[in-house]
Amino acid sequence: MNRETNAHGFSEHHQRHVRTTFQYIDKLLGEAEHIMVDAGSPSPFRRHADDTTPVQRKVAHDYIARIRDAMRRVMEELNIPPPAPHSGAIWAAAINSMYCSISLNELTPERMQAYGPLSPEAAERLDSIRAELDGLIAKLRAYLGRGAGDDLPQRFQRLGKTTDEIRLLSEIERVVTAHGLVEFRSALTTLLDRMESAAFEVGVFGRVSSGKSSLLNYILRTDVLPVGVTPVTAIPTRISHGPAPEAGIEFAEAQPQIIPLSDLPEFATEQKNPGNRKHVTRIFVKLPSDRLAEGITFVDTPGLGSLAVAGAEETIA
Repeated sequence: MNRETNAHGFSEHHQRHVRTTFQYIDKLLGEAEHIMVDAGSPSPFRRHADDTTPVQRKVAHDYIARIRDAMRRVMEELNIPPPAPHSGAIWAAAINSMYCSISLNELTPERMQAYGPLSPEAAERLDSIRAELDGLIAKLRAYLGRGAGDDLPQRFQRLGKTTDEIRLLSEIERVVTAHGLVEFRSALTTLLDRMESAAFEVGVFGRVSSGKSSLLNYILRTDVLPVGVTPVTAIPTRISHGPAPEAGIEFAEAQPQIIPLSDLPEFATEQKNPGNRKHVTRIFVKLPSDRLAEGITFVDTPGLGSLAVAGAEETIA
């Protein structure tokens, strides 16, 4: 017998069935999105020919977003709680990369002998192929294994419980860790980054090629920031006061670098670093400018709608 119905006339069993149906629809929508992305990927194992146009992909993406918004609205109206995520995306990706390493064992000369005799040259070639791929996968696993926000407890300890804000964030970090709420670690890291810096940040936002970098160059009386007619800024660039003009580059995997300002376009622009292939995470520029002497930090951001997708996403965040 069904449990008591809610104000909309739906029992708990009805609600569960609506949620299950919506969940399956969302899975199909996700697969449709993946199909369109996969068709344009450089993978040698694409299952679908790329017969889409950028406009078609954009329109399809917008319709999928509207369908999901409609399902979310209906669930809220019917008091149907969404299912909780099973795990963090980083953890799931790390598990998949582990399976990649296991799968490579199928390419050992011993396993391949089952498909026919192997010459010593072929066996040596197999070992070389496996070593190359295993090395790349190992680097991916090591990077994913680091996790986002793993150093949060140490950073809070260094700051000390000096303000109510730090005490509150420290308690939130404890709850996030205790309950495995990994999706909040990135936001906590961003908040902590801001609290660790005494600078007052002023972000310069706008559509792509709207002259943000040119405006900052004018304000700071410099020409340090790259400008151009086409989308230029690929990575958010923070400009603050320093005794000498220089730039600092931080990477997701490599060691940080200090570079002369003349080399900044190599890392900061979409032309020299397309799609952020160099895995730059932060760019800091130091200038002995009077406009920055009081502790103001300007942030030059990628334009909204920029081809620099990763940078544009960080701008929105």
